[in-house]
Order: sequence, then C-alpha cells, then structure tokens
Amino acid sequence: MTEISRKMVLAAVVLALAPMGRAQVNSDGDWQFWTHERANIKITDKVTGTVGAMYRFGDDMSDLWYQHYDAGVIFKTTKWLNIMASYRLKMVDFSDFPDKNFPGNEWKNIHNPSLNFIFTHKLGKVKLKNNCRFSYWNYDSEFGRDDLLYYRNIFMVAGPAWTKAKISPYIQEDFFLNTDIGQVDRNRLSTGVMVGKWGVVTPKLYVMWQAFNPTGLESGSINKDNFIAGLDFKFKF
Repeated sequence: MTEISRKMVLAAVVLALAPMGRAQVNSDGDWQFWTHERANIKITDKVTGTVGAMYRFGDDMSDLWYQHYDAGVIFKTTKWLNIMASYRLKMVDFSDFPDKNFPGNEWKNIHNPSLNFIFTHKLGKVKLKNNCRFSYWNYDSEFGRDDLLYYRNIFMVAGPAWTKAKISPYIQEDFFLNTDIGQVDRNRLSTGVMVGKWGVVTPKLYVMWQAFNPTGLESGSINKDNFIAGLDFKFKF
C-alpha cells in the first residue's frame, strides 16, 4: 500500500469512529451533509465560465443551514496555472445556532469575491492540485461584525485512476488563514473518490473532518469539530 493510500485509509477510519451523538447545527460533533453542483462552460481554448451552488445540512444532516451561489471566469495561462476570478453569495441561517455571536433568526448574506491561483502538476500517474485563494468576506450589517480577508489554501493529491470509469481516490487538506487575527481559524481534511468519466458529469463522494475556532486553532481554547459526508457533481460543456 502506498503512503498516500495509507493516509486516506487512516483519515476514513478516524471519521468513521467519530462520535455521532445528537447535535445542534454547527455545534461540536455535529454531523453534516454537503452537496455541491458546478458547471464549467468553455468559452474559448483559454477561457472558461463557471457557475455553481452548494447546500449544507446540519443538526445531524436534518436542517438546511447554509447555501451559496457563485459565478466566475477561469483563465488558462499556462499548462500548470489557471487564474479564476469569482463572486459567491453565501446565505446562512443562524436561527438554530447554539453560538449566539451572530444575532437574528433569519437568513443572512455574506458577499464573497475571490481571486484564485490554481496550480496543477503530475508525478507519474499521481495528480497534484493546489488552489491559493484570496477572498473578501463582506458581511451584512445584521451580523454586527467587521469584514474579513481570508487566504485559503486547498491542496489535493489524487491517485491513479481505476477501471474504465477512471475512479480516482484522493486526499485533500484545506486551511483558512484569517488575516484579521493572523492565524488559521479553520482546517479541513477530506478523502474520497472522483469518477473521471461519466458522460459530461464528474461525481465526487467524500468524508471530511473540519476543525474551527474563531480565535485561531492554536489559541489554546477548545476547537469545534464537525464531520461531513459530501456528494458533488461537476458538469463540463
């Protein structure tokens, strides 16, 4: 078994053994289901348009608490670098949150423009992808908090494809650097499989462990852990 395979198996075992007790939305130990749909539309050989939507169900996968809708443009600059500019409208329902730092009992908006530098590379049959994302979080006034600038790094390693359907196992690490406090306040580790050839759609099935602490993961206070099962669909036209 390769080192990458061992890491993916270990991550899956940790997630499978995690506690599944009843939890409120986004409370510590909450299990969630996330689904993400995206369509990429080729404009020219160098330019691609992209639109997407995501939905997240918390409180042990029973309550829709988050949704976002985004659109962007991807520019292919070299074989190994794409640059993407995008805008994302995030909608969050805080009515059931145990954390009362965000007042209100209705959906609130976060306006989220971002600039992404997406690097790709192949080591034999292993694919490497790193997305360096700079994003601005503009909160509605009801949040009662200042806007934030985040640096988000998404690093993925995908193994060789299996079968004619090109099923590839992968592992991904994702962290958010909050520039307001100068610390990483959110980290995600996920593993799953991608189906590389299924008509125009590429499905992805994964499990994820997320750790979050608004004062920073290394602040000494207790982090909040969530466990996610996810199903994504990416369409290419």
